[in-house]
Amino acid sequence: MDHIGSESRPGINLKINSVERIKISGLHLSDLPNVATILKDFVEFRGLDISNIERMLYLRFRYGKWINRIDRCIKHGSPKFLFTDTYDLTAFVAEEAKNRVVGVIIAYPTMDDVWLLHQIAVLPNYRRRGIGYQLMKKLVAHIKSREGQKIQLYVQPNNLAAVKLYKKLGFTIANQPILMEMDLRNLR
Repeated sequence: MDHIGSESRPGINLKINSVERIKISGLHLSDLPNVATILKDFVEFRGLDISNIERMLYLRFRYGKWINRIDRCIKHGSPKFLFTDTYDLTAFVAEEAKNRVVGVIIAYPTMDDVWLLHQIAVLPNYRRRGIGYQLMKKLVAHIKSREGQKIQLYVQPNNLAAVKLYKKLGFTIANQPILMEMDLRNLR
């Protein structure tokens, strides 16, 4: 199977403004080059070229579900988790009319009913058009259909646009991440 979302390619069509249409659908392996371009500025990918990011994404999406399933079997002492996709990583993309991926959202369950929003990204020229909001709504509906009870995410407090989006969707601040650093240049 080459789809990573909960449904086949057709997806849902959204009219973002009077001109453009955006389609939200499950991520397909053929989307990885475009997704790699969107995610290239994320911390975990900085310094990598696009082809290496694409390879990492391919491995994550192709084989990550099996690692997750085996881990659950070990944690719960039951092989039943090998045979269900309930706990697999989920990803959706937003595409414009010419099938160009302009946004992506990736999440996975950390516990039976708690999911972690791993990444959400929209190309700069497509931001503030409601695409991130629609990706989040699609993800929320998917997680609810999988009987998820909670979604968690990490966001930098200075990322005001993201904080505003998450609050609009009903997220609340559980705790503040603390960034600590040590400047070794001043250490004797």
